[in-house]
Amino acid sequence: MEKGFRRIATTLIIISLVTAVLIGVYLWYAFNARSTLPLIVPKNVLWYYHFQTKEIRKEVKVTPPPYFDSLINTIKKMPVFVGVKDPAEPGLAIYSDVILFETNKGWFAALSVKSEQKLLEFCRNLNASGMTGEVKDAGTFHYLKAKNRNIYFAFKHKAALFFIPSDTVSTGYPAGETLTPFFAENSNHILKNETIQELYDQDCQVVYYSSSPDFGLTHGVQLSEANAAFIYKGKKQGSADPSPLMLYVRAGLKYEVDELNKLVSKENKMATREYLNQAFITANRFLKPFQK
Repeated sequence: MEKGFRRIATTLIIISLVTAVLIGVYLWYAFNARSTLPLIVPKNVLWYYHFQTKEIRKEVKVTPPPYFDSLINTIKKMPVFVGVKDPAEPGLAIYSDVILFETNKGWFAALSVKSEQKLLEFCRNLNASGMTGEVKDAGTFHYLKAKNRNIYFAFKHKAALFFIPSDTVSTGYPAGETLTPFFAENSNHILKNETIQELYDQDCQVVYYSSSPDFGLTHGVQLSEANAAFIYKGKKQGSADPSPLMLYVRAGLKYEVDELNKLVSKENKMATREYLNQAFITANRFLKPFQK
């Protein structure tokens, strides 16, 4: 009797310990795993800007810059969120990370999805009053269109895309056909770019890729409370290089190239608050056409 009791007690203790370890591993992975959102971005982008907002918040929690929450506030004004107090309610992880990018097909904004089913139900129930309300099933993803505007919202599993086509056709745009490659199971994604992968491996909270000097230098940004350190692969900023902040000019902000170069020190650093303010202002400029 006593031996049986001890055996049961020992078994329960072992089960409890194993369960605790598994929970610990799961929590560690959940809080430390790298975002999978870049997997939706194709390798042949013109430019790519990834803000890992959850990681950024960890570094600037003491003195957040004035424009810190502007990116999230801009996302709240997108058509699919009309009448929704918090875009996270329909199943989006908007406080996790945001990716902006451009291809020869048009302009994109990518967000992480917490619950595909919840998001699908939200769209089908016509709560997304800024959209047509007609959710189309493309087989590997779902999508719908904004009312009277050439803006599309598509999602699958852990990723969602806002898309504005560069083709200005007003009706009959083949959105399903255009968006299919982004949601396909293939290996032709941005992380196959060795430069991009290396920047993520160096724990940059912000990663920017440029296919042309006109868009600035490809770089990662390591943030601390005081400084934003620019990380390049085999390249240092100099007078002959385009500024890593050239995208600011592309976004319509009034800067001369020489003026941009002065913002970054010889040590490739910039004040964190100033960098985030300018970066978020730039991101908001690109997101403005997506708003309701």
